Amino acid sequence: MYKDVVNKGEVLTKKHTYILYRPSNKMLPIDVHEILTGPNTSKFFAEPTLLVKQGRHEYVSEGDTEIGALKDCLLNIMGLSDDDFIDSDSDYVP
Repeated sequence: MYKDVVNKGEVLTKKHTYILYRPSNKMLPIDVHEILTGPNTSKFFAEPTLLVKQGRHEYVSEGDTEIGALKDCLLNIMGLSDDDFIDSDSDYVP
């Protein structure tokens, strides 16, 4: 559907954003991307983010469905502080 409108090697995704409200009164966005084009093996991936930082690669979750990727992401970060899984050296690229 989109292969004729993106360059070879590019990945086009549709982003869904969920918000996890933590007891510390912090809001943690979790972006779930539906892969529309590209060589990826999964249909969805989810990653915890902050407004200007991305989650570390090892906490990016994949799944065959949006909910599957989200649940895997939530399980991966359960019990962790934001500093445990946010990459402080990266700039967030939506």
